[in-house]
Order: sequence, then C-alpha cells, then structure tokens
Amino acid sequence: MTDVTVVLIASEESDEEPKPAEADPTYFHAPPALETVTAGATGQQQSATTKKAFTQHVSTAIVDQMRRNDRITVMTAAMCQGNKLEPIRDEFPERFFDTGI
Repeated sequence: MTDVTVVLIASEESDEEPKPAEADPTYFHAPPALETVTAGATGQQQSATTKKAFTQHVSTAIVDQMRRNDRITVMTAAMCQGNKLEPIRDEFPERFFDTGI
C-alpha cells in the first residue's frame, strides 16, 4: 500500500458579515442533540433527547483515533467550539490547526 496525503480545501465566499456566528459559534454551528425514539409498552412512540450532541460523539471518536494513530490531524475553520473540538485542541495542540474564517 502506498502512503497518500489527502488535503481537502473548502472555500465559501459571502458578502454578509458573520457577526451572529462569531458572537456565539456553538449556537450557530452545532447541530442539536440526538433524539432517541423507541416504542413503549403500549406501542406508542416515546422520545428522549440524549445528553450528547452528534458533534460530541464525532469529537470523541476522533480523539480515540488520534490516540491510536499519530498521523491523524484536525483542521477547522474557526469552528472549534461549534464542532466540539476543544478536547482535541487541548490534548493534541501540535496536530490541531485552526485556519480561521
């Protein structure tokens, strides 16, 4: 197997200032918590919101993989809080890159 380096660059242009998102990046960039729907004893659906948002599950999975593989790095465009990447930034500062907007 040949080693391959993959770089993904995404660009977005906008005439509008992202002021609300800059003021509260978690609210404007993080999806809501996951919802689990189950059928109760009566057959009616019951729902309960989990305590972790999707981004928290992803962040945990990335940390687990980074602990196993020192070649994994994370790059974000000013979305550290919204994507729940703080644990990665704190544990792997040399492998975490915030490019800004």
